[in-house]
Amino acid sequence: MSAYLTVDLQIRDEGCLVAALEEMAYTVERHPDGAVVHGYQGDDRRGHVIVRRGTHADTKWEDMAFERQADGTLQAHLSTHMAKGRVNEIRRRYAVKQVEKTARARGYSVASKESQGRVKLVLRRYA
Repeated sequence: MSAYLTVDLQIRDEGCLVAALEEMAYTVERHPDGAVVHGYQGDDRRGHVIVRRGTHADTKWEDMAFERQADGTLQAHLSTHMAKGRVNEIRRRYAVKQVEKTARARGYSVASKESQGRVKLVLRRYA
């Protein structure tokens, strides 16, 4: 087990975050009023978007939480071992989900292809 780190990921869209986490095979809970997550040696935190321990290989020991801040962003509470391997992946997948959502809202069709850790997005709009 390891202690929690608080990481500012500049995430605002909860729906895109949840979609990104689910794409990474996490089981996600949403708590509009927040809920407690448990870490190493009683290091409890609050979260509005939560992945509970044991629901994925990465969450074997601690919960993972994203807590809504006063400015509307979601701040991540991740264990030190999880932060090393997953922060960039969460950022990347969140960004893709956000671009896809924005493009669709503007009338584009979106196709994506992932290869060797890169994502290629093709946006089309027919007049």
